[in-house]
Amino acid sequence: MSTYDDDPTQPPEDLFDDEHLEANYRRLSEVLSDYRTASEAPPETQSGLKSRIMDIVNKEALRGPSTELITPKRRTYQVTTSAIRAEVRDVIDSFGDLRARSVKLEEISAEASQFSVGAGFTMAPHVAVQELIPHLRRGIADRLHTVFGIDAAAIDLQVEDIHED
Repeated sequence: MSTYDDDPTQPPEDLFDDEHLEANYRRLSEVLSDYRTASEAPPETQSGLKSRIMDIVNKEALRGPSTELITPKRRTYQVTTSAIRAEVRDVIDSFGDLRARSVKLEEISAEASQFSVGAGFTMAPHVAVQELIPHLRRGIADRLHTVFGIDAAAIDLQVEDIHED
């Protein structure tokens, strides 16, 4: 029986509840092992290389997940997913008596930069939500298209709570 405390290079036995997870872990371990034996850089180069790699990894981790989009000229670019969510929240908040809560994005078509958007919000008790929803959907769709070139295939809106001011 191996635990992480016994051998830090081996995963705990209870980690693999799923056989696919275990198979992927083993495959990646083999790839890393092959890489390490195939390319041994001089020690003075290794520390600089490791430092640069860790800088890149840390910057990526801080930035958060990205969404890849395609321009009309078929060029790809990435934008942080949080930036897209922030634009949707800004549209919701601009309606005055609404407050954005959650925003979810689901890619429908990568080639067409088409997404399904889900947004939850709170509203003041006097708001006529039936009249507001079409304007809110149009505002979100327009903003996503203008700022990012994203076509919103569907916009699902949910009132999550009523707030009092």
